[in-house]
Amino acid sequence: MRLPSLVFDKDISSNFKQYLLKEWIITNGLGGYASSTVLGINTRKYHGLLVASVDRASGRKVCMAKLDEEMNIGKNIYPLSASEFQNGIFPKGYMFLKSFSVSPFPKYTYSVEEVELRKTIFMPCEKNVAIVLYEVLNQSDFGIELRIFPLVNWRHYHSVIDRWKDPWKLTEEQKENLLRMDFGDGSLSIVSTRGDFSADGKWVEKVFYREEEKRGESSLDDYYQPGNFSVHVRARENVRFALTATAQSRKPSGPSVLSETPIAMYDIDALYEKERKRRTDLLNRFYREHRDIHVKEWLNWMILATDTFIIRGFDPRESSVVAGYHWFEAWGRDAFISLPGLLLVARRFEDAR
Repeated sequence: MRLPSLVFDKDISSNFKQYLLKEWIITNGLGGYASSTVLGINTRKYHGLLVASVDRASGRKVCMAKLDEEMNIGKNIYPLSASEFQNGIFPKGYMFLKSFSVSPFPKYTYSVEEVELRKTIFMPCEKNVAIVLYEVLNQSDFGIELRIFPLVNWRHYHSVIDRWKDPWKLTEEQKENLLRMDFGDGSLSIVSTRGDFSADGKWVEKVFYREEEKRGESSLDDYYQPGNFSVHVRARENVRFALTATAQSRKPSGPSVLSETPIAMYDIDALYEKERKRRTDLLNRFYREHRDIHVKEWLNWMILATDTFIIRGFDPRESSVVAGYHWFEAWGRDAFISLPGLLLVARRFEDAR
């Protein structure tokens, strides 16, 4: 069964307003998710690369807002990221965005001079983990450096950070390609399969969320940038590597995460293929149970979307239904209303029980 795909590759930079309204989300089956816009600009306080339910008491946390990239080619520096502030967008890395696709995971493709960068985001099921796959295709005669800057939040997803009012109690540990940040109530680990991490802690203040301003919500947020991962690519060389972010609670009620953060491309590729297969199996099972229904692209999207609303709780024997994303949680009323479409038609009887 071929997975459905969605591609945006027409005049992205010149249709800023249109593409800024288009959002994507992928989920991890625990109530957590990764979400942003086609342009990679977070327009909601609920957007983030890793939003996780690390423990029952505190609910979802925005653990990491995003990863910003910067490409050094020869003597030129090209920022590929973009954030919105009250006085405008900075930097304007979306100008280098060649295409955005979901097939089945969100993928950003940037083109700078003779270098192409592909960035794919996915989440292993039932793990508070976000993995970003990078492919660098360097067709130039220059060696290049790709620098990746984690932007960290670690806050409740309904709130925002003002670093001057609410200072963090933070302990950091760096080891070559690994960064671990301990916040007291939990930790965030970021590891790269290639390159090294350089510590250079600083804050990015007053990031603006336009959708929150429309809703009358808090719309200014502060990100912590602990440093950057640096990867060098030789002239005419193609490179694949990955960054993995793992959130974990100190509390015993927290759901299990990977016993070890995957640090080898072999392990990460296996997780990626496992997630692709899980989605393919969902489609195959549906059409096997409904042989009178013809395969349709729009229906495939609907079938895959139903899976994002079904989550495992802190007791792995229990399933529940999220009422909606980004801010709703599991509500009994909504679960029973949606039961026929989400579970019965899809023949997910064990989850329904």
